[in-house]
Amino acid sequence: MSVAGVVRAVRRFCLACQGGSPASVSSCLDVGCLFYPVRGARAEPEDKEGSFAAKEAAGTCPETGNSVEPAPGAMNGPSPLRLVRGYCLGCAGSRLEVRECGARDGCPLWSYRFGVRPSTFRRVSSRLRKERQSLKLPGL
Repeated sequence: MSVAGVVRAVRRFCLACQGGSPASVSSCLDVGCLFYPVRGARAEPEDKEGSFAAKEAAGTCPETGNSVEPAPGAMNGPSPLRLVRGYCLGCAGSRLEVRECGARDGCPLWSYRFGVRPSTFRRVSSRLRKERQSLKLPGL
């Protein structure tokens, strides 16, 4: 299963959060953010030992030198789709509010707010809305 679309949407969301600066997204230190593990799915060039990327990879804060714990789910955590679902539930407050979310044009995560790909959501919802045939029992 490819999650490239949702990772791109998370990247656009992070860019909007950081004022459109890719460097700010890469250097984001908010390890409490749900999207921290998937914020920049790009390989960075090798740096010198004392550089920002080397310190970040070593688990230390580049600014203070303090050790930094990895974000929950950084290794084998939930999929990016589930992270988006969790974010949307936190933002809206309830499942009903997520369903009725009006941020269609303003939020890059809107299409993934149900925790599934948009094509899956359309397929399942059309199947559930389809008129059901009545059960015909023999002899009745």
